[in-house]
Amino acid sequence: MEEEPKGQKHHYIPVFYLKQWMGKNTVCEFSRPYDRVKTRSPHPDGTGYIRGLYAIDDLDPNVVNAIEDMFLKPSDGMAAEALHCLLREVPFTHPERMRHAWTRFVLSLLIRYPEAIAQMKKQLRENVEKIYEQTRNPDEPPTFAEYEAKLGTNELARVHGKLMMDLMLDSRMGKLIFGMHWGVISFSNYKHELLTSDRPVVSNQFPITGNHMCLPISPTMLFVAFESDTAEKEFRALDARYVMKLMNEFVVSRARKYVWGRSDGQLRFAENRLGKISSPEPYGIDRR
Repeated sequence: MEEEPKGQKHHYIPVFYLKQWMGKNTVCEFSRPYDRVKTRSPHPDGTGYIRGLYAIDDLDPNVVNAIEDMFLKPSDGMAAEALHCLLREVPFTHPERMRHAWTRFVLSLLIRYPEAIAQMKKQLRENVEKIYEQTRNPDEPPTFAEYEAKLGTNELARVHGKLMMDLMLDSRMGKLIFGMHWGVISFSNYKHELLTSDRPVVSNQFPITGNHMCLPISPTMLFVAFESDTAEKEFRALDARYVMKLMNEFVVSRARKYVWGRSDGQLRFAENRLGKISSPEPYGIDRR
């Protein structure tokens, strides 16, 4: 059996979000480790994480988990309060702070997952190595790897940490989401429920005018954001069953490893769709 990496649990799907799919004390996790989809019933704290995912290579323990402890946890805490308001369909108690926190949360879902982190680290190293080769002095080591080993520097890891936090605060994408028309759509008395996954954000997939974004926030509630009043009116005119079906299609088909539901009642749906669409990385809103 492959040994699990050591280090602090870093949830790329936050616990406060997954808790909305809890039955009594667990969620139903769907995954396809081999050729078939299997189910498991973990607590939300026991799934959707990798140990040390955002860890920075440093001897100082305060630096190692700085992204998780100093950025993601505080941001997720305020986002959890915003989610509580969205679920109750009441105004934010701290409108601007909560709107910023929810914007950061949605942005983070687009880039905090393992494949994006690995790709970001790889691309950053390639860029730094190329710049080093072009600018190094004659008396310096021939490769950046040798330069790192000689000086014992962890600067690249720290740069990666800063880059990741900057992306979660990306001004262009953040302003787009922050400035959208936000709302919630509730579903009730339907045979099936909304599922979520490690790719839960769906954008610009419905036949309406303008940029739009959807995120399941519970088995029966959907967060929606629109760039215009027209787009919102068109979306709300769509048949609710169609919206739920298309949301589940995209959320499950784009999943890389995990899908979550409240029960195993949609096992066949997951078996037929989990991971079937290979979406570009990272994914998110594509400007029309």
